Amino acid sequence: MVINIMKTLNHIGKLFARELAQAHAQAAQRAADNEQAEKVHIGAVGSSITGAYEKLRNASENAEETLLLQRAIRRFYRRMLITPDLLDNSGEDLIIELTLAGYLKNDTITRDTVQEIDKVAADYMTARKELSKSASGDRLHSWTVDVLAAHVESLLNNHAHELALANLAYNYFIETVDPVKLFGRKPASFEAMLLAAAYATLLKYDDANIRYNLAARYGISPVQVEAYRELNQHIDRIFKSKDADRLTHFVSRHGAEFRVLARLLGEETLPAMLDDHAVFSSTFQTAVQRAYTAIRTGVNRGVWRSVAFLIITKFIIGVIMEVPYDIAVWGYILWLPLIVNLAFPPVYMVLLRLTLMMPGHVNSRALGDEIDTVLYTEKLAPLVTSRKNASERHGKDFQVLYALVIGAVLIGVGYLLMTQLHFEWTHLTIFYMFVSAASFLSFRLSRSIREVEVIDGKQSVVTLLRDFLYMPFVAMGQWISERYEKLSIVSRALDIVVELPLKTILRWLRQWSAFLGDKKDEL
Repeated sequence: MVINIMKTLNHIGKLFARELAQAHAQAAQRAADNEQAEKVHIGAVGSSITGAYEKLRNASENAEETLLLQRAIRRFYRRMLITPDLLDNSGEDLIIELTLAGYLKNDTITRDTVQEIDKVAADYMTARKELSKSASGDRLHSWTVDVLAAHVESLLNNHAHELALANLAYNYFIETVDPVKLFGRKPASFEAMLLAAAYATLLKYDDANIRYNLAARYGISPVQVEAYRELNQHIDRIFKSKDADRLTHFVSRHGAEFRVLARLLGEETLPAMLDDHAVFSSTFQTAVQRAYTAIRTGVNRGVWRSVAFLIITKFIIGVIMEVPYDIAVWGYILWLPLIVNLAFPPVYMVLLRLTLMMPGHVNSRALGDEIDTVLYTEKLAPLVTSRKNASERHGKDFQVLYALVIGAVLIGVGYLLMTQLHFEWTHLTIFYMFVSAASFLSFRLSRSIREVEVIDGKQSVVTLLRDFLYMPFVAMGQWISERYEKLSIVSRALDIVVELPLKTILRWLRQWSAFLGDKKDEL
């Protein structure tokens, strides 16, 4: 006779269910309060051109979709720094701009929320004046304007459900990861590092979001200037820490079940469902299949967004560098290198997409087993950790071979282009830059598949050949991407040349329209 033993939630599972129930209750209360509150209504003047510009701007930056609203808010406040006289009581202007751009639905943001945004912005800007004595440039922006954008975005969107998931992951890893085995000693900021890792890898938060949520968790606001300064200096050290980077990779590799669970957070019945293991397991498996479908759709959408990014960036680079170089050196445009550099990276990106495969049923079952361990196993077993990195695990021979492969691929491709397609060094440099960017973008998209894999995917001859050829370009693309994000040449050019005058003119047109409306009422 087979006896079925009903599984019950363990201690961290019960805490997660309580926090999730509280998040749902808070969201329901907030929705009820907002239903009766006065809303901000936005006219349609400028909506088409603003929406079109935002699509262009987002394509040029190629950021995570979950961060687009926050990035738009950040650009608004950075622009306000140029015209500080417009900053006071600018919350309504922000809501107007976000609504016209399509980030917010009309008649959904309350007047109370606008007033709260104004207060929060005033607090950060007041703190900025004091913080500017010890920080400047990008560092000052990251402490103030960037965190302000994350704070304001949290006022527009409720993230309590996500934070409950991050707390679950934190509680799980704090019990199953031995920092001494992972690092050789316990880092002084291990708990904060673990929280930052959970925010970054499971919720896709950027540095600004991590700063805001760590400050909120520790109860430190920009009004407490000295405490806020010390916290941000501490967070800066965490972001630069090799230990934090290693912990982030570890959490990411063991976070697949949490990412699938994240897709169920919006279900109001989830807290109650967790108490019935059979029902939850069935629902979780359905979520796994939906995750696969959503990731496949997201990868396809990401490919086309990346193609747009490559074309826009390549066109600008071509106009600025390649065409003037050809005219200056040759007296005419070398069309073949120009066309190859424009067309090949997007086509190459699409071809790489064809090699990306979704996980199968074995991985689905393994995900179910992993989430059972997290939520229903009372005595959690330590996770296997290793202090060795890839070089130490596989030996120096593979490192040398990897370096030789990179050199052989780069030299071989360069030789073919210069001898067969008459590339010059400038064309070749641009080719490497954009193929590397395409490789890295494709690799980053493949990570979304990797993020729901518990079982390592099988290597076919095609994927082995792909990795052999494109990994050198991925490494170069990562290097370029890190510096592109710091420089953001295209994005900053759009901000100064297009966005600033465009948004200023549209703001003036809205004011003029309001003035004309008032004059009509007076007649």
